[in-house]
Amino acid sequence: MKVFPLKNGETFTGPSLFLNPQHPLDARAILTATTRAPGLPNIDGIVIDIVDYRDVSDNLGLDQGLLAEPSRTDARNKIRLIDPALHHLLSGTSEKKEAMLAMKLFDKRIQEPIKKLAEVPKKERTRKIIDEVYPYLIVKPLIEFEMRKGASAIIAPSVNISSGKHFTRQVAQANKMLTDTRTLLETSSLKSYGETRDLINVLTIAARLLEPQNFATLFRLALCNKPDQVGFRFLGIKESDTVTVRKMFTFLRTFAVQSMDDLDRREPIPIHLFNVDELGYAGYCSAVCNIVSPVATSPYYHYPSKDDGEDDIDTSPTFYNPIEMNQPKAHSVSRLPCTCRWCSSYVYMASVPKKFLPMFRRLHWLDCKDEEIRQFRETPARIDIALRDKFAQSMRTQLAAYIPEEPIFAVY
Repeated sequence: MKVFPLKNGETFTGPSLFLNPQHPLDARAILTATTRAPGLPNIDGIVIDIVDYRDVSDNLGLDQGLLAEPSRTDARNKIRLIDPALHHLLSGTSEKKEAMLAMKLFDKRIQEPIKKLAEVPKKERTRKIIDEVYPYLIVKPLIEFEMRKGASAIIAPSVNISSGKHFTRQVAQANKMLTDTRTLLETSSLKSYGETRDLINVLTIAARLLEPQNFATLFRLALCNKPDQVGFRFLGIKESDTVTVRKMFTFLRTFAVQSMDDLDRREPIPIHLFNVDELGYAGYCSAVCNIVSPVATSPYYHYPSKDDGEDDIDTSPTFYNPIEMNQPKAHSVSRLPCTCRWCSSYVYMASVPKKFLPMFRRLHWLDCKDEEIRQFRETPARIDIALRDKFAQSMRTQLAAYIPEEPIFAVY
């Protein structure tokens, strides 16, 4: 285990897992799980995409006055990161774009170009965004929002890198925004935050761009403003695409070495891997100290825009099996596969009230993840050996192939 301190006095312990709630039910499940003993003592943090902040914070009670001090394991006392997640604005669904614009954190001049993107031929959309939206993207309002909402560290706003054709222009814009963030934290009214908050660069990169010829450029971008920590979100990663997944882990290990050279460090800069499920566990042997996972769902799943009521929102009723490490459909499960505090109350899936199932499967998943992280931290063996054993006993044996024979940067 290794403890990673933040400038504000908080710490997280590697190997670590942060939660990424994307829906009010996710938030309610986290609040329920963390406020009932023993809580989630091994889950160190929560990452909220800025577009989801209102729904998530309302249901977690982040902006509400408390009658009593929350306990140590309470979600409100965990590390809180607010991710600008600009890929929702620039290349997300129409619903996400509208939600981002409604936050009134952006220059009004980008509204029309963003709203009309659906009318633009797909092959021309990136060019239109670069020409008509990039010039008006300002980082300061986004940073101020993060700080107003009590973020434990600052995630620097940055555009996503999604196009091979426009790769150079996207990298240039991302570089400008990351550099602007550092400048603001050193010279403006935000200077006090620069002294008390870590700066985290989170690059959102299309998986198809994970080619060796792009590595050096992306490495320079990730370190361009001398961040305290770095995160990567690879959009379009599929576990079945073994070639791309291998490239991802090669990218991470190579970047770790580069970060030591460029920043004159004795160990790699702390690396967070966003938007992953159990695949991310293999990253613990490739310099990743923390993974960020959505709650009880596929990393690329999006809830439908139409609100049909709480009981109908959950359109992916899968149920995590902590032994097999897969997520079969809930209706196919008979005897519940674990002894977590929630499964112990019912024993059989048929005993779970239908209306409670969306919440129940989230609560179960949260307890399973907390327990898995505890096991990885407390294993008497090296983490790579513990992971190989875990994968070997599951239906995800293929994940062991991504653990290098010599995991130099494994978190012990």
